[in-house]
Amino acid sequence: MEISRLKNSTSVMMKTNFNKLPNLIIAVALVFILIFGAYHQNEALSQNSLQQKPPQLKPEQTYTTFNEALKDAATLKRLSLRGAKLNSIPPEIQQFTELEVLDLSFNNISSLPAEIGKLTKLKSLRLFKNKLTEINDELSNLENLQQLDLSNNKISSINLNFSKLKQLKVLNLSRNELLSIPAGISNLTDLKEFYIDNNKIKNLNEELFNISGLLTLNLSSNNLRQIPVEISKLTSLRRLLLSNNEIESIPKEFGSLKSLAILEIDNNKISTLPNEFCNLSELTMLQISGNEIKSLPKDMSKLNKLTTLSFTNNKNEELPIGLGKLSGLKIIDISNNNLKSLPEDFGHLQSLQRLIASKNNFEKIPIQIFSLKKLEQLDLSYNNIKDIPQEIIQLEHLVSLNLDNNQLTKIPLELTKLNKLNFLLIENNKISTIPDDFKTMKNLRVIKIKNNNLSESEKNRLKTQFPNLKISY
Repeated sequence: MEISRLKNSTSVMMKTNFNKLPNLIIAVALVFILIFGAYHQNEALSQNSLQQKPPQLKPEQTYTTFNEALKDAATLKRLSLRGAKLNSIPPEIQQFTELEVLDLSFNNISSLPAEIGKLTKLKSLRLFKNKLTEINDELSNLENLQQLDLSNNKISSINLNFSKLKQLKVLNLSRNELLSIPAGISNLTDLKEFYIDNNKIKNLNEELFNISGLLTLNLSSNNLRQIPVEISKLTSLRRLLLSNNEIESIPKEFGSLKSLAILEIDNNKISTLPNEFCNLSELTMLQISGNEIKSLPKDMSKLNKLTTLSFTNNKNEELPIGLGKLSGLKIIDISNNNLKSLPEDFGHLQSLQRLIASKNNFEKIPIQIFSLKKLEQLDLSYNNIKDIPQEIIQLEHLVSLNLDNNQLTKIPLELTKLNKLNFLLIENNKISTIPDDFKTMKNLRVIKIKNNNLSESEKNRLKTQFPNLKISY
């Protein structure tokens, strides 16, 4: 419309007054500018539309059936058919030549076809929770495989040529029916994580200890009775899980595992730890619950990086000597024993933040606890404690206090001085009232006080006086 209007005005000027030539020139120039500008604007829009990228496809497609996925077989790099109710793997699997990740977990697959060996670019194969009973040579040609998960099946036999799987880094054989470590496993020279827990293994062959670069080894929940001295070869090991076996002793060679950071040996039959155990200078977490350990090595103080110790369910009447030397401890669980007191040096644990000592026989809060200046969580539930001493005020960083299932009859005013306290659990005691001064505790959020001796009038008073406090009666 603008161009048409200018053309009309130009025509009028030419007819009416030839002397107004300058005006005519200006009008023609404007027309040219507008037409030229419009052309270039359209040209620019056209170029932008050509430069726009096509919509990006998602890197991973989700399929509910194998046939649906087969349509994209030539290009797919990641394929998940988890829970697709597959009873078998069709031979057409070999058409997925670009596949790098294949997840067939949660199906009913009972055997592997030879064609799966054609997926030579595969890096990760997950067959978790199927019905496989044996693994033969089908997977040996997957030379680029880095992760193999065969856990939660019924595998009793593995006959793989491990020498071809040089790039395998993670092998999960957990929860199967294996009686021994698979032969040839020492050929997995790049293996970093090996999970073979929850099987029926009684003995460990020497091959296992030739994988010098192993970082994680899970042998929990088998039938192991002893640990071979050859374990000392695994000098790179960072995490060793041996819980729920029948191990009676730890060899002194254990002390050679200088890189070990996490050790779980719960629920065995161990009665002592060798003094060489204290050479595990990188150890940060130690779980030795459910054993028969009566004392700790005299040089426990060398474990200066130990931050977490679980020593529950040993049925001990006293804690092992030397526990107070673990000055770096932040968390300790000594619940479910028969403890009546704590060692004198327990108060030396100046880094301790969390103490769980429930289900013991304490009749009073051990005085050593009040020296734990950094303590944030204290659990003394299920004991026979009759009162809370005034020294409780010394625990100025306490956030959670659990005194459920004791014999308490009152709450002292000193408790109101714990300015950081958020949670107070005092169920199943004999308490009849909550002090008025609790309203000064600005950070207190929850009080659990069920099954005490509170009257109805006391409950109503608490509702009125502490409207912002969550109280469970």
